[in-house]
Amino acid sequence: MNPIGIHFGYWTQYWDVDQLPFVEKARKTGFDVLEVRAQKIARMSKAELDALKAAAADAGLELTYSIGMTEDMDLVSEDASVRKNGVTLLRISAGT
Repeated sequence: MNPIGIHFGYWTQYWDVDQLPFVEKARKTGFDVLEVRAQKIARMSKAELDALKAAAADAGLELTYSIGMTEDMDLVSEDASVRKNGVTLLRISAGT
């Protein structure tokens, strides 16, 4: 059976909130996957990342992330600096 997931944004209208509380909400509602915001993940400390990862593992949830590319990060822009912004964000999000 395919895993069923939910984006943390279902429970909030704010993008920059702590995503840790949504692990328990996703578990309680029976989801298999919690989708979190890549930009938030990229700014978390190692301790915060470890806590999120541990909470998800304890809840039996997989984590995935989503990313929204804004106009100033358009990877197909004719402007090289705009493309560079996008590549930079993706590298940060991927941890490279």
